[in-house]
Amino acid sequence: MQFQLFEAEQAFADQVEEFIAQHWLDVAEPRRRLSAWLNAAGSESLRQQWYRSVVEVGWSVPHWPIEYGGCDWTRKQLHIWLSACLKYQTPAVLTFATAHVGPLLIEHGNAEQRALLQRMATFEESWCLGWADRRAATDSYGVNTRILRTPRQISISGTKTRVIDGMTAAWMMCVTGGEGNEPNENRSSIVLLPLDQKGVKRDPKAALSTGRAMAEIVLNNALAASWATLDVPLDELRRRLTGLAANDLSALADSAALTEQVRQLKDRVAADPNMEFGLLRDCDALAIEASGLLGMEQRAITQGELPLPAVRLRAQTLWGKLSELQIAAFGYYAMPFVDSALADNEGSVDNTRPVGEMDMTMVMRRMLSPAIATELGVDLHDSLAQEVLGLPVQDE
Repeated sequence: MQFQLFEAEQAFADQVEEFIAQHWLDVAEPRRRLSAWLNAAGSESLRQQWYRSVVEVGWSVPHWPIEYGGCDWTRKQLHIWLSACLKYQTPAVLTFATAHVGPLLIEHGNAEQRALLQRMATFEESWCLGWADRRAATDSYGVNTRILRTPRQISISGTKTRVIDGMTAAWMMCVTGGEGNEPNENRSSIVLLPLDQKGVKRDPKAALSTGRAMAEIVLNNALAASWATLDVPLDELRRRLTGLAANDLSALADSAALTEQVRQLKDRVAADPNMEFGLLRDCDALAIEASGLLGMEQRAITQGELPLPAVRLRAQTLWGKLSELQIAAFGYYAMPFVDSALADNEGSVDNTRPVGEMDMTMVMRRMLSPAIATELGVDLHDSLAQEVLGLPVQDE
């Protein structure tokens, strides 16, 4: 099944391919690109080079309204751009700031908060989510983080754990509990907190599943401006984080990358004279399923016939299938270490794999990404189950 493109859309797709080739594929060899995609140490300059190119062409936040730096793109054009970036493993154009914080500020923020959008759109300031508290129940987010308000500022105290990208972020979207010295599960706030200040202490923690750096952040009377409280119900924030928002197209981009990964795997399998024929058959079968995923994405984007969570869940399933095929072909120890907590000194035993090849790392990261969502309580499966079964979603 092919994504049907009109002439203008095909021209746009060609423009995207040319841009990525010029500003990403041709600027560094595969090993360096892989390091940058993984946010590895020493790759910052290459990531920033990519981001400067994206900002200069005006494509950094195409899903935002035009008045805030967005592009007048169709939904299909946005799909083309996001799919190509994922397929070629560019540094993420959808960061926590551009995918979640920015849209929330545009819809619910005040004038002072919207002034933060410009530096988000240019990738100058990164953001993290202060969601889980230390020693709090799994579904009691923010309850142990307290705030004190004065007419001029907000003081925040507590400990946020499992903060993705918390070591490098300039700002935190911090979920807090009640005011004063006593936690209150029934009153919560979302505070926009600058992290480069005296009252913030960060400790690095190993990533649990995705390989992305995590942190524990201690807030000891950390200060935020009086205007920094974001008036968004926690239930809506959770829906957005889990991917239940009806207008969120940001994750409908897996089919192109999945198809490319299947092709790479099949080429490797076909080149090995000792490989079982059944693996080739399984690769072909998965390629057909990836084509079907493309059809689901197309229907969700252009016709609105499918709920977006259904497409996301299907993509997760197919990434899992591809991971199983890779393990069958090369063995568990041929997989790259994407989890620093599990790394040991054995290294990969698949010495025939070309240096810098990205396929296995790509699959493992996409397949395992829901694990950290489960850890934080924002897993799509859990949220859907709550809705289907009619269970209340706690609104702290």
